[in-house]
Amino acid sequence: MNNKHSRYTKSLIIILLLTTSTLFPQSAGKESLAFKKKLNPFAFYPLYIPEYSYQFLESFSLVQKANHGDPSAQLELSIRFLTGDGFDTDTLKAVYWMKKSAAQELPSAKYNLGIFTMNGWGCDWNPFEAYSLIKSAANNGMVEAEYLTGVFFTENLTVQRNYDSAGFWFKKADAKSFKPAKEALTRLEKMVELKKQYDQATNPDAPITKPQKNQSITNADLDFINESLKKKAKESDTSIFRQLIITTPADMKPSLGLTGSDSLLEFSIDTIITIIKRAANAGSPEANVFIGRCCEAGIVYNKSVITAAAYYILALHLESPYAGYYINKLISDPSFNALLNKETAKKHAEALYVYSSLQALNADGQEQRNFFLNTLRESEKSKYIPAIIELAEIYFRGKYTAKDSAKAFYYWAEAEKLGSKEAMLSKAIASMLLNASCDKLPSQTQLTDLTAEGSVLSLLIQGYLFESGKCIPQNKSKAVECYRKAAFRGNSTAFSSLKRLYDELRPFKAEFTLTEE
Repeated sequence: MNNKHSRYTKSLIIILLLTTSTLFPQSAGKESLAFKKKLNPFAFYPLYIPEYSYQFLESFSLVQKANHGDPSAQLELSIRFLTGDGFDTDTLKAVYWMKKSAAQELPSAKYNLGIFTMNGWGCDWNPFEAYSLIKSAANNGMVEAEYLTGVFFTENLTVQRNYDSAGFWFKKADAKSFKPAKEALTRLEKMVELKKQYDQATNPDAPITKPQKNQSITNADLDFINESLKKKAKESDTSIFRQLIITTPADMKPSLGLTGSDSLLEFSIDTIITIIKRAANAGSPEANVFIGRCCEAGIVYNKSVITAAAYYILALHLESPYAGYYINKLISDPSFNALLNKETAKKHAEALYVYSSLQALNADGQEQRNFFLNTLRESEKSKYIPAIIELAEIYFRGKYTAKDSAKAFYYWAEAEKLGSKEAMLSKAIASMLLNASCDKLPSQTQLTDLTAEGSVLSLLIQGYLFESGKCIPQNKSKAVECYRKAAFRGNSTAFSSLKRLYDELRPFKAEFTLTEE
């Protein structure tokens, strides 16, 4: 991958195309049995619920029609076994009847069977079979399948990323007034334009972090923050902060630790701040960037570019695809550097942390590395949590100094005592790498709660546990779900794990061959 492409790969990643609310087919509507039963399928690949329903038939009549080979009855029966409508819930029977219907070339059955296969519902997880089934439905004009086929061409997981192919399928779905396709086209056009701008950049070596290869799918689109900040001159800080929350994309709210989009307006500013701080403490890169932007602009938080930089660096360590941009923007301002030097000279912990972190990015020689470590240790003496966590990571990886796992765990424990959930999760990841016993790891309940708070690290841990079958039953489709959600947010480790699982099943067919971008 050349420098130009790698530069925008980390920053742009790929557009958010797959959300629970937008992927439910138009035809499902509020009359859908699955909707009424509050079916909560894996958000990225939901089922298609057909308009034609056999609700008026008695169960035995529906079974009779299915047994006589009626593909629509077979499809309906499959859905009913899945949702438990008129029958005991039985995923295996749901798959059985969906296969029967799909074998008769019913496009909606092929699409749904693809969803079953993509999610591992009652069958083995296999994204390549799912792609073939869904594309077949798309070739037969099914609008939901056309849209989802376009999505496949944006991921760089099942098939090679191809914006032209993605646009082709999105346009076909858009021509049929499928709303998600129109939204996807808008984002796709925007990302293609941004790609061109990065290709034309005169200084391709500007990024301060090394980009990751084959990065994909992120929902950390923070443009709404920039747009809202422009209103600062006209509105009060509280109004702007509330506008930031209101305009946050619904799919991004969980990453900030926010839930209940309908009730956000009822929250007090203090409550919202508490929720977002909790998300940042749990390891949400989006929450850290959000707070950093507020600190930089002086919205609700006291204005401080040093504090903003600290939050951006925290987000950078959590692989936010946008943090590098904001850091670069800050350090390009001479006044920022002058202020940072001044505050560092006063031995302020936050400034020491920022200064040492920026120095580390270019610490090539041993003398520079020693200076960086000494500065970081000065920050750690003040019990500054980010500095403590950073020292733990350095000692565990053996970067800049000799590897020392005992010291690493000591520092993580110290940060955890000070209330850092991110430190607890980082320690858990290190423990997994050292093959620690299950009692050394967070419980499934803890991980679920931390994920709800916005932690990306808890998703990584759950993905590993589901993949390995350690401490919990092995479930590859669940592992994929966790890795995918983390990769959505720019995490390269999650994407690498996700791609590894795909590669284990990848057929030796040209259609599924991926080349380095």
